[in-house]
Amino acid sequence: MGDLKSKQQEELATVKEHSAVPTVLFHTRSPSSSSYSSGQDVVFKTILFNEGGGYDPTTGRFTVSVAGVYLFSAQVCTSGGKNAQFDVILDNKALQSSVHMDGQCVSCTTIIAFARVTAGAKAWIRCSVPSNIAEALLVC
Repeated sequence: MGDLKSKQQEELATVKEHSAVPTVLFHTRSPSSSSYSSGQDVVFKTILFNEGGGYDPTTGRFTVSVAGVYLFSAQVCTSGGKNAQFDVILDNKALQSSVHMDGQCVSCTTIIAFARVTAGAKAWIRCSVPSNIAEALLVC
């Protein structure tokens, strides 16, 4: 995994070098809990990238530093027999929602949302019903 991360960091440096717009992205994984109540925000304990410093690991929220069009992507995995329902939230409004129910296997659901956002807006993942998550990640 170290070689992959080094390669990604080199590619990011190349993009930044040739870009007139500041590079803003984050990539997180590993939720801090596996069980969430309705309305609870998902906080990720592993930060793979936080270019621009917008992701706050204490709240699980990303603060937009540069206005523009953003792509938010979230993947949630459940273990056999568990369910999850979650939303990509932007400033307290659901951009995209997902319901994930599975019988016997570990499986994953991915949701993607595009949004034109202003500087200072906040985005995060929130469970909309009690949910059990085996693994999750959030990328912008």
